[in-house]
Formats: sequence, structure tokens, C-alpha cells
Amino acid sequence: MAMKAAQEKANLMAREIGQSIGPAYSISEGVTNPYSQANVSQNRLETFAGGATGNESDSAIAPGSISVTAQVTVRFRLM
Repeated sequence: MAMKAAQEKANLMAREIGQSIGPAYSISEGVTNPYSQANVSQNRLETFAGGATGNESDSAIAPGSISVTAQVTVRFRLM
């Protein structure tokens, strides 16, 4: 889906300057790890705060629902 979105956005931007996109010459992907050290520390704080109020369900993650964020960069030749 990210690749398709990149192509659609590139088409729209190229049309604004009277051009069209050609073939892609560079594709790279970056994935944000939801379990990086910063996020783990933040999750610990949220869990602790939830436990302090006695309502742990607000900070709990439901089984099977992990959010993943990805970044795709595609470079196209202009025609």
C-alpha cells in the first residue's frame, strides 16, 4: 500500500509542473520498531501509571493488535 501511495503522490506532484513520472530508480524502506528502547521505557511508565490508578486495562495492548509504522521512499525519473 505504501508503494502505491508513493506512486500516486508522485504522479500528482509531477502533474503540477507539467510532467509525468518515469520508472523508479531508487526504493528504500525504513521500519519504526515499536519495541525500541524509548518506547519500552514509555510503555513501562504507562503501565505503572495504570497500575497506580487501579485501571490497568487503559494501558494494556489487546492480544493481536500491534501497531507497525513503515516508511517507504521511492524516487522516480521525471519525463
